[in-house]
Amino acid sequence: MAEKSNQVARVMQEHLGLKRGDVVCVFLPNCAEYVYTWLGLAKLAINEINDQLPKELKQFQLYGESAPGVTDLLAEMYKQPPEYPDVADKPQYLKNIA
Repeated sequence: MAEKSNQVARVMQEHLGLKRGDVVCVFLPNCAEYVYTWLGLAKLAINEINDQLPKELKQFQLYGESAPGVTDLLAEMYKQPPEYPDVADKPQYLKNIA
């Protein structure tokens, strides 16, 4: 688990340029990869938006006036198809789509 979460942290930091205080919305089903991702983000002190929140709250966190730049980490990272059409219209301030 430590090895996998360290790999995620390294990718987030070195390849996506994420840093402490950034916000990431992780769109993954409940699976081992979700845990690795969550732990990897925690190691970098990166905030995560839970995609399991009710639609209205999730959209507020993604699109609200106080929403910071968000990185949309899709299931592509783990070769799983995304299933989240309710966030298809992404705001322009999204920094990365991986």
